[in-house]
Amino acid sequence: MDGIITTFAVVSGAAGAELGTGVILVMGFSNLVADGLSMGMGDYLSSKAEFDYAKAERKREAWEFDNYPEGEVTEMIEIYEKKGMTTEDAKALMNILSSYKDIFVDTMMVDELGLMPPDPSDSPLKNGAVTFGAFAACGLVPLLAYLIASAFDEVVDTTLFIVACILTAVTLFGLGAVSSRFTIMEWWKSGAFYTAIGAVAAASSYFIGWGVSELVKAAGTSTGCTA
Repeated sequence: MDGIITTFAVVSGAAGAELGTGVILVMGFSNLVADGLSMGMGDYLSSKAEFDYAKAERKREAWEFDNYPEGEVTEMIEIYEKKGMTTEDAKALMNILSSYKDIFVDTMMVDELGLMPPDPSDSPLKNGAVTFGAFAACGLVPLLAYLIASAFDEVVDTTLFIVACILTAVTLFGLGAVSSRFTIMEWWKSGAFYTAIGAVAAASSYFIGWGVSELVKAAGTSTGCTA
């Protein structure tokens, strides 16, 4: 959702300032690529840091289990006692788990450190690439009308902005409706909520663009009169 809202905000601000199609495309694509790379790189770095940290902690827990298994088992028994399990049951469970090193170490990662065991198939680079791709794909929507119409000089910029608004609203509503599958919110409420967020961001950007443009015009007129 970040990609479509940020790009639409740029388009709205440029439309409010009555900038031309070419300028809107330059600003829109510049924002799309720059923000997309920023989001993708940020996801890559955070995923890599989290993966490396979890990997290092698992290695440490494995070493402790190899060199001091009794202490690790005792720690786990105490943890499960605090969760409400009886001492006898906790000891019986840990006696079984400690027979399986990998399972025991992974369980310690979750129960003692609050970390999920690192997944060997997880790829921080892939996560970053997917984030960039999703950002770029969604962010392209507000620019489609301008991109297609760039070959036709007779198309009015106001019409293009209206088309961009419609395309963006439909896409945001669809994203919201799909996301409702993972929440308790009804699909139409989730779609309306996503659309409302985009509308607020676009309206704010539009009026800021209009306001700054008017101030610049007024300043230019004032300077001209003084001269």
